[in-house]
Amino acid sequence: LRQDKRCRRLTIGDVAAFVMAEDLGAVLLTNDRDLRTLADEEGVVCHGTLWLLDMLVSSRVIDPGQAAESLERIVNEGSWLPKKECDSRLGQWRKDNCG
Repeated sequence: LRQDKRCRRLTIGDVAAFVMAEDLGAVLLTNDRDLRTLADEEGVVCHGTLWLLDMLVSSRVIDPGQAAESLERIVNEGSWLPKKECDSRLGQWRKDNCG
């Protein structure tokens, strides 16, 4: 792990999650921009909340209505997720849940 300005903004928890994902060859789940950038640069597969919700719906662990409700809660609690992507998923999941 290189020492640079970006790494100094990461918390101990961020670094621990990165190292564990790297060591295990696991997927790193985070919405932190600096941690995602580091993972991309170091070849660690990294995804965030929207990807996780997509996987839960496509695997039928939750239905589209549950995904929409969960995402609405996340957004209403002050998430920094991209509005356009959230709106797109909410529209699709509501449509899928009704049809």
